[in-house]
This record gives sequence, structure tokens and C-alpha cells, in this order.
Amino acid sequence: MKYLTLGINIAAGMAIFTFLGYWFDQKQETEYGVMIGACFGLVYMFYEIWKVVRDTNNKS
Repeated sequence: MKYLTLGINIAAGMAIFTFLGYWFDQKQETEYGVMIGACFGLVYMFYEIWKVVRDTNNKS
């Protein structure tokens, strides 16, 4: 089940962080919030993948 939710978690994390960056851009009238949000989304994606790999290795 963890493998099935991995894609959803990654997509949701990227969408949420990118949206927060877009929202920040609109509020502060900047041009870099979306890029920062996408970078945080990538960090979150690697974290989610690391959790699945770690759990898989612990079961072996």
C-alpha cells in the first residue's frame, strides 16, 4: 500500500509547495516564490522516497 500512495504523496506535496510559492509571489509581488516552493516540493519528494526505501530495507 505504501507504494501506491507514494505517487499521490509526491504529487500532492509538489502541488501544495508550488501553490504556496505562487501565493507568496502574489502577496509579496516577487518572482522567485514558485521556484522556492518547487524546490521545497523536491525536498519533500526525496523525503517520501527515502521513507519508503528505509522501510523496505528494514523489512528485508
